[in-house]
Amino acid sequence: MEGLTLKINTRKELGDQVLRVGGFKGMPIRRPHRFGEEKTVDIEDLEASVVEFLQDLPKDKKLVLIGFGIGAEWTYLSTNFLAAIPFFSAWIDLGDIVTDITSSSLAYLPNLLFLIQTFGYWWKDVKPGRGCHSDGNAHNAGDDVVTTLALAHAILDERNHAMLRFEHACFRIARSGRVRPFYDPAKGFIATVRTEGQLPIKISSSIRLAQRFFDFHPVGTGLMSSEVGFATFRSQEELDYFISCVDGMVLRTGETLSAQRYIHVNPKTPEDEKLKEEKRILRRIKREADDEEVVELEDLFS
Repeated sequence: MEGLTLKINTRKELGDQVLRVGGFKGMPIRRPHRFGEEKTVDIEDLEASVVEFLQDLPKDKKLVLIGFGIGAEWTYLSTNFLAAIPFFSAWIDLGDIVTDITSSSLAYLPNLLFLIQTFGYWWKDVKPGRGCHSDGNAHNAGDDVVTTLALAHAILDERNHAMLRFEHACFRIARSGRVRPFYDPAKGFIATVRTEGQLPIKISSSIRLAQRFFDFHPVGTGLMSSEVGFATFRSQEELDYFISCVDGMVLRTGETLSAQRYIHVNPKTPEDEKLKEEKRILRRIKREADDEEVVELEDLFS
């Protein structure tokens, strides 16, 4: 393996203006991991340093660009490292492979952290915990490389495909797990699941609920609190069957589950609805008045 870590000299004034995810400004504190050769370069020498590294690699090896959601990599290369592109003979987007295996759309593509955990990698090897901020709360490119190659190793092994399809199906169920208000409460086929206290670890998240109750074919799972989980179904029959099987079920850890139908209660009174309608009418009147004012101003300049 060959690795190169580049530390870029950045003026403090420039670094303080760097925009980050979440609307923050300033250079993030990177995790202390370093990979391969480490160099410090000025930003204007960055492309030349990358090209020099690629030129020194063994000539009998073909370079394949591997990424997850590789659109960002192509943007960076074409914008900042155009001279590096000819060194790659092919490219692989692992996100495309995942969608092919699971027969899903990009809208339901799990993130890299979820996928790597699916194959048994410890999440702390991928993402620093909240207590790690003093060592750097932002990953670096080397962390991304190791994680991406680990995912490639896992999904290119056909023995893992069945597990990936199952976990992805659970991901979709858990992703849909949000209790929404129903205009017709009879169509809200939702069951709550609870024990005497906090939910056991095996059903303590939306994804774990989906995994545990997958055979009941829920269309959504989630948490109302740390003590109450829920599962939604397509029909009254599916809901009744789930409750009849789960209510009174004893887990291996000894807890007894209680399952009941969840009834939506509309907290709004008729007075609330009337007030809401009045506000809607006032907003419409104001909007129409604003439109008329704009028309009058246009007449002045026509």
